Amino acid sequence: MPKLRMTDQQRREKALMRALEKAKFENDLKYDIDVANRLGIVPVTYLRRKKKSFQTTPLQDFALMARVLHFTGREVCEIVGVPYKEVTTE
Repeated sequence: MPKLRMTDQQRREKALMRALEKAKFENDLKYDIDVANRLGIVPVTYLRRKKKSFQTTPLQDFALMARVLHFTGREVCEIVGVPYKEVTTE
């Protein structure tokens, strides 16, 4: 049986879910409702967006998630779908 390949969209959705789970652990947020409250989003709205893999989430709310939950640059690039280039100062 051939191995199924993930689409770019599926890869980005998986990266976002992984970043959210990591943020929940690091910020000691036990439930999705706690995450929604931390973000200042109505819990029902947050849960509805999560169920749809955040496809209907405005960019403004994604930026808020990244800022409040402290996503790394690598995570943001992975979610957006661009290559990560680590900048070093010499």
